[in-house]
Amino acid sequence: MEDEILSLQNKMKSLEKENQYLKSLLDQAGISYHVPVETKGVDLFEPDQGKRIISREITDNDANLFFSMFCGRTDVYAKRTVKKSTGEVNYYTQCYNYWKTGCPRMSGSKIRCKDCKRQVSAI
Repeated sequence: MEDEILSLQNKMKSLEKENQYLKSLLDQAGISYHVPVETKGVDLFEPDQGKRIISREITDNDANLFFSMFCGRTDVYAKRTVKKSTGEVNYYTQCYNYWKTGCPRMSGSKIRCKDCKRQVSAI
């Protein structure tokens, strides 16, 4: 534990030395590195930024609408395919019913999963 403290103290001294060296370089170049007194501890960003972005209160209905746009379906999943000629990768929806007997797509039908009458929740 004492070795660790000693190591940290040595590192701190080294960083203070480096800091002094860098400040002297800035002084020689005439570059100010002091933070103006009036901006110390003051947030430089507009405190009421939200006022110009949100013009009304967000209701539960607004939040539910937003989250519904990102809600996943439970009756389909993505299937990855790779085109052999070009190596192009694509994803398309695959219905959980595909593996059940009686699925129209399993028998070669071109029906979409969303239009299938056998569509049920996977849960």
